[in-house]
Amino acid sequence: MSNFKLKKSEFMDLNLNKKSINEAIEDIDNNGPEGVDGIDTPLVDAPMDIPVDQTAGGAGVPTIEMEPSMGGSNLRKLNPETIGELTARLKDEYTAHYFYVNAANWCRDANYKKATAFFEAEALTELGHAKGLMDYMVDFNIIPTIPVTDTNQRFMGLVEIIEKAYAIELDLMDKYNASSAKLFASDLTTFDFLQVYRTGQKESVVEYNDLLNALELVDKNDKFQVLYFEQTYM
Repeated sequence: MSNFKLKKSEFMDLNLNKKSINEAIEDIDNNGPEGVDGIDTPLVDAPMDIPVDQTAGGAGVPTIEMEPSMGGSNLRKLNPETIGELTARLKDEYTAHYFYVNAANWCRDANYKKATAFFEAEALTELGHAKGLMDYMVDFNIIPTIPVTDTNQRFMGLVEIIEKAYAIELDLMDKYNASSAKLFASDLTTFDFLQVYRTGQKESVVEYNDLLNALELVDKNDKFQVLYFEQTYM
């Protein structure tokens, strides 16, 4: 609780001031502000300095100047050459993905259990590569166009799958190198982004190269020896 107290004289002054305020309010209600002592000008707000559209169709409507937006067309986008290269590689990644999906299905049917798991992992890896390309394009305000590719493959044996997989990975390595060479002068950012893909493709080529060399150690026409290869190297 406050200890503040008014003296009797101060309290009387407050009552007199209150009476004077009430009388002033009554005078304003009856006579307007001109009838009150001390108020010489009407209580009107000063006009705001707002630009007005003076054009023929403007009809005197106030206009507001806006700061230029940083969105829309001002955002950085990939150039057409980069988009073309990334879209082509996107198709290659989906082609590889579906190749490995079909390979895993064939191996499962043939009861090559380790090869099934191996190619299922390869399919997921290729799908991750495709997603990485699309994410990069979207990060630079480009909605990717997913190309149509072959989704079905037929195989006669595990050896054939490994040989075709090596050809796919080698071709994709060459294409990533070619894309990077094209973009080195025009889009260094994308060139740097593709470094992880170039490195990954080199490792994939080496991996399948090792598998092909291991196949040379067995009789490819002997099912038991091919099974031994699958159990040992995959």
